Amino acid sequence: MQARRPKKILVIRLSSLGDVILSTVIFNSPELKGATIEWIVASEFAELLEGHPRIARVWKYKKTKSLGEWKDFLQTVDLARFDEIVDLQHSIRTTAARRFAPGLGFAGVWKSIQKPRVARLGYTLLKGLWDPARRPRPMREVFFKTIDQWPTEKLLEVNLSYLENPIAGKKINPAPQNYLCVMPSSKWVSKTWPVARYLEIARHLAAIPEAPIFMVMGTGRDVASQELTQALADARIPHFNGVDYGNLRETAGVLARSRGYLGSDTGLAHLAEAMGVPAVMIFGPTTPDFGFGPWRPESQSVGLDLGCRPCSKDGSKCVRFWDPHACLRRLPSEQVWPAVLKITGLGAEPAKTTAKR
Repeated sequence: MQARRPKKILVIRLSSLGDVILSTVIFNSPELKGATIEWIVASEFAELLEGHPRIARVWKYKKTKSLGEWKDFLQTVDLARFDEIVDLQHSIRTTAARRFAPGLGFAGVWKSIQKPRVARLGYTLLKGLWDPARRPRPMREVFFKTIDQWPTEKLLEVNLSYLENPIAGKKINPAPQNYLCVMPSSKWVSKTWPVARYLEIARHLAAIPEAPIFMVMGTGRDVASQELTQALADARIPHFNGVDYGNLRETAGVLARSRGYLGSDTGLAHLAEAMGVPAVMIFGPTTPDFGFGPWRPESQSVGLDLGCRPCSKDGSKCVRFWDPHACLRRLPSEQVWPAVLKITGLGAEPAKTTAKR
C-alpha cells in the first residue's frame, strides 16, 4: 500500500508578540507530527519564528489596510499548495482570507481559533460575580484546541529555546551575569506600575549579597524604561541598561540567561517563560484569568483586588475616573517583593496573588 504523503499546513498568526509566542504551543500536538508547516506572521515578529525546527517557511506580511493587497499576498503564498489552513488570528483580515481561499485554489480544510469572547465579556461586565468556571481558558489551551481537543499540561508548555542558537549571518551578543530582567513599560499607561516602586525593589536587592541586579528592558520609545534607568543611575544602584539592547532574538537570549523576569504583563513576560525562566507578572486593569497569566509553576502573578477589575480587554482605558489607575498606583512594592524573592531563589516566602486596598 502506498504511504500517505505528509500534510501541508499553513498557519496564520500575525500578531501580537505574546499571542505569537503562545500560539507556538500547537507544535506539541501529535496531530501535526510529520506535517510540513508554513507560517504567515507580521514582519516585525518574523524573527521569533525563523529557524523554528518545525516551520519550513516563514512568510513575512507587512500589514496594510488594503484587503486587495492582502489578497495579492495570499496569491503569492499560493494557498492551493496546502491541505489545511489553521487560522489562529480570527480577525477581519483572516475572515476575508477564508472567503478569498476558494478563488485562490484552496480546497482543503480550514480551521479557526475559537476566541473566548463571551467568557471575556461576561467576566468584564460582572467581575467577581461571573462564574469562575466560565472565565476564559488559558490562551495556550485555546490555541492548542484549534488543532487537538485533548491537551495535557505537558503538551501546553511553550518552548522557544531554539532562539538561543544564532542563525546564519547573525550573532547573539553575550549578556552579563546575575541579573533580573525588568520591563517597567507597557503599550498602555494604565498597565504601567510606577517607576518608584521598581526602584524600591532594586534597593531591596542591592542590600542582599549575591542578589541579581536590574537589567532594564525596553526600547527608546518606552518612557518608563528610560525613567527607571535614570532613577537607578541617580540612586547609584548597580544595574545594566538593556534598553534597545538588540532585536527580538537577542532579547530572547538575554532573558534565557537571566534569573527571571519582573514587569508588566507584556509579550516579554511570555517570551521569558518560553525561554525557560520564571516571571513575575504585574497585573493592573486586566487579570491572569483573561488567559494570559503565567504558566510556569515557579512564576507569579501579582495585583490588587479591586472591584473594578477587570475593566476591559486590554486595559487601555481606565473607568475609574475618580481615582485613575488605582489598580497599579496603589500596588505596594511589599506586595511584589515576596514574588521576586521566590523566582530569584533568594527566599521561599510565598507571594500573595492579590491584596485588598
